[in-house]
Amino acid sequence: REPGAPTVLQRCGGAAKLSFPTMAAQMPGVAPEAGPILVTGASGLVGGHVCFALRKHGYNVRAAVRDPQAAKAAFLKELGCELVAIPDLLSDDGWRLAVTGCVGMAHVASPVDVTGAMEEKALIEMAVSGTERALRFAAGAGTIKRVVVTATMASICGTQRETNPDHLWSEADKNDAPQTGYSKGKTAAEAKAWELAREYSDLFSVTTVHPAVVLGPMLPGQAVSSTMGLLKQLLDGAVVPSTFGLCSAADVA
Repeated sequence: REPGAPTVLQRCGGAAKLSFPTMAAQMPGVAPEAGPILVTGASGLVGGHVCFALRKHGYNVRAAVRDPQAAKAAFLKELGCELVAIPDLLSDDGWRLAVTGCVGMAHVASPVDVTGAMEEKALIEMAVSGTERALRFAAGAGTIKRVVVTATMASICGTQRETNPDHLWSEADKNDAPQTGYSKGKTAAEAKAWELAREYSDLFSVTTVHPAVVLGPMLPGQAVSSTMGLLKQLLDGAVVPSTFGLCSAADVA
């Protein structure tokens, strides 16, 4: 989602269709030479691909991870990223240093629990608090001009097809009946992102990206995490009683 952007209309299991508004709002571009881009959740599946794509296009990347010394963060160093620590989405620790001097932010960090081990309340709190910290510290930096937040189809798809089986998902939709801790957290986090986007509209623009279930390819040295753990469960013989769309991490980035 972004003001004036193409509206994505999706049928489950089908190709996306695009409709374009008459006039698109001007979104500020961030050139590679302007300064570093902060990527939160950089060691994860999507975060790693965002770092890779940015580096491929000549950007300086500041990759935020829980522990820059951890083995799973080593591949980011190989990509040429600068590593910084944001150890906990529920804490202010590390944020101020991470955003200093940055001109853009990709906020990817958010809890994904494919094992069902996390409590629902904790999932929701981490998702919302992390998004709020990301945007508030971006505003405090004073140099960030564009923020992209990784959202999800789970914050869009609700009960719409119960009344209309042919409903096409669009930017006008919101999940009106989230069922899981993940969907509740991501729906609430996106609402917080747009609340803060309005509050800080004079400082930066905000875009949200809404993938379905994200799978590989894995980058060299990247550890299995997030939804790739779900694929591992399936390969190990687990039965997942769910229906979901799929997309590539490279496409999301």
